[in-house]
Amino acid sequence: MSDPAWQWCTRVNPKDRLRVKCNYCKQIILGGISCFKNHIAGTHSDVAACTGSQENPLPAYVKHQCMEILNAVKANRIEKEMQDAEEGYEDPHVEESEGEDVDLEEEDVGVSLGIDKGKGIMHGGGSSATATRKRR
Repeated sequence: MSDPAWQWCTRVNPKDRLRVKCNYCKQIILGGISCFKNHIAGTHSDVAACTGSQENPLPAYVKHQCMEILNAVKANRIEKEMQDAEEGYEDPHVEESEGEDVDLEEEDVGVSLGIDKGKGIMHGGGSSATATRKRR
């Protein structure tokens, strides 16, 4: 709970971070602390803006702080996207090889290409009922 916006809301259920109750208007916000910040700042169409209450009106500095937090998050996201674009979008699953050739045995290539065709291929060690069933 290191986000400063947690001081302006409480969790409805201590185990659920996605349902928070605004300390000012007492509205329950679904979507966690991010949606709550939009609620306080009044910056998103999917979340109703906080109006405060007569007993506990929304201070202007709280709204201003939430807007600053949201703008900082947006700036960080844009900066990261620009860095990613500069570096290029490489596939993280592909390892770069240094020209190593792999020697394949002829029998390995034959099996992987499906050269051994016929009825007996499914009866070599499969344990499932469909793999051991013979056709009539």
